[in-house]
Amino acid sequence: MSNSSAVVRFGPNTQGRDFVCGDIHGGWYLVEQALAECAFDEQRDRLFCVGDLVDRGPESARFPEFLARDWFHAILGNHEQMAVRAVLEGDSDARMVWSMNGGDWIMDVPPQKGRPLVEQLAGLPLAMELGEQGADPVVLAHAGVFGNDWSSARQTLVEEGDASRVSEPMHTLLWDRSRVQYGDDSVIRGARHVFHGHTVLEDVVTLGNRTYLDLGSVMTGRFAILDIERWLAREPHSRDGLYVVEG
Repeated sequence: MSNSSAVVRFGPNTQGRDFVCGDIHGGWYLVEQALAECAFDEQRDRLFCVGDLVDRGPESARFPEFLARDWFHAILGNHEQMAVRAVLEGDSDARMVWSMNGGDWIMDVPPQKGRPLVEQLAGLPLAMELGEQGADPVVLAHAGVFGNDWSSARQTLVEEGDASRVSEPMHTLLWDRSRVQYGDDSVIRGARHVFHGHTVLEDVVTLGNRTYLDLGSVMTGRFAILDIERWLAREPHSRDGLYVVEG
């Protein structure tokens, strides 16, 4: 079934700055440190996250507090997919896998509140686009993009609709690590730039027109946030626009 909300587009921010951050994993204290570091203005700036809001960290249940804020936006990651399969689809194997990967925080949530929390995670879009209509967008995709053409990958995501589908494009979107692990510097056509998380790295890495932002969050105490326009306008090898906090 097609789902027009599978990929959400935001127009340019004419009032302030747009930031993108890596996987949060229940480490909202790291987000707050990063926002202070970059002098984030809640009245004008926006923050976009590449997914994995929950699991592993001590503050997983805080995510609704941030999703309720006009300036915060996030896409779905593989940890949200695990939660959906475990709780909403009642998959016992998925529940075990989710538990092994940090999903036990749900046990501390009153039973009547647990399902609504996961339903909120299920409502996150699969990908996001930023920029003017008609121009190649800045894309947020959790782990990867299937193929090398964004318009084709985008259409596939819209047609598949949600993360419950078991398919190669959905696996690439939420789980793939091959491009960054093999140093693939190919360019995704039809995208101005693509931001990913998912694969924990020692530092932010750019390959082709893709930047990988996951520094481990609560597992390493390191969290990356960057000013998108400053990052895209920087000189080669410059770190202008990048903020890394260590909690």
